[in-house]
Amino acid sequence: MIAFVAAESREFAGLERHLRNRRRLSLPIDHAVTGTLKGTPVILAANGPGRNLARAAARETGMHEGDTLISVGFCGALSAKLAPSDIFIATSINGVFVRPPSSTPPCARGALLSVDRVITTAGEKRTLGEAGSEVVEMEAAGLQPMALGAFHCVRVVTDTANESFPLDFNSMRDLAGRFSRLKIAAYACRHPFKLVPELIHLDRRCRMAAGALGDFIADCQF
Repeated sequence: MIAFVAAESREFAGLERHLRNRRRLSLPIDHAVTGTLKGTPVILAANGPGRNLARAAARETGMHEGDTLISVGFCGALSAKLAPSDIFIATSINGVFVRPPSSTPPCARGALLSVDRVITTAGEKRTLGEAGSEVVEMEAAGLQPMALGAFHCVRVVTDTANESFPLDFNSMRDLAGRFSRLKIAAYACRHPFKLVPELIHLDRRCRMAAGALGDFIADCQF
């Protein structure tokens, strides 16, 4: 079995189009789907951003010894070479080696930084990139130690190294760590002319990135 773990269900939108015999699972996490990908049984689990929520999602997949665990989803670029919808395979996570999949289409590869918060400004991305990492995300470092077999990390870029988010997403998280739609909507209502167009633009970019990620994974051999 292959277990794919992401932060949000929308990160699976492209991959789910490639599943056969797809069905929802009733698990105590935000989103769980099972099916087959090129004849291989898979489970897709999402439970919110950050290491703790990712670990909870991974536990619910029912992984056994020898199963493959793959951290997937969106990431932010720390390298100016990366553009939206570029695919990135981690060869290290916070300095710890990660074996890439056995066969993939062309993509970017390199060092991934995994932190438990959103990096919201271009200035902070620049500082982090100078330390050697090429992308940043929030879940992989929590998942890597949980692997009972092979572990991979496949990400897709949504925001470039020179872009800042239109709001501080860290302040939009609830006590469990999930992004609060109510908080985001309330903030957007207070800043409609600036924020709403930027959120629509970000959502459109995320949809395109999810499609690119799903198509890429469907062509990989794990």
